[in-house]
Amino acid sequence: MSGSDYTESNTNKFFEKIEGEFILDLQGTETYCKVSSDRYDEIYKKPTISYHLSFENNKLKGLGELDTHTFEPPQFDKVSGCYIANFKRKPEYRLPFSQTGHKSHYSGFIDMKSISHKSTDDIVVEVSKWLMIDAGYKRKKYFCTKRFADVPIVSILKKI
Repeated sequence: MSGSDYTESNTNKFFEKIEGEFILDLQGTETYCKVSSDRYDEIYKKPTISYHLSFENNKLKGLGELDTHTFEPPQFDKVSGCYIANFKRKPEYRLPFSQTGHKSHYSGFIDMKSISHKSTDDIVVEVSKWLMIDAGYKRKKYFCTKRFADVPIVSILKKI
């Protein structure tokens, strides 16, 4: 098999096992999250897994390809006299930790023994909390006007 044949035969085989799909509440932003995984047992000689979490603003996901109206207008540069696209989404189409409305997160290589007591739901919530903390959100709860209650900064609304 030539190198190019090998590349084509492995296309889309990276993180191909889907662990679950969720609708999350990230401090009031409905977010679609897809969790996929890949095993590395043969490399590490013990049960080892790596996760890929893909986040997308749920409003943005519903639009499909019709999303051109979701971008902020280009900014005028006084020096060059040109308009410069910044590719930021309007606030209602962003994620708390991404101005583009999308975020991809890869976990490290995790020994399966260390997470044997955790479900995919637990991993999604834990990773999302860390992404929120990295983005500067320090609170553990916020007041949700839809539910009229103090709720965790990250919660699972629905498992798809």
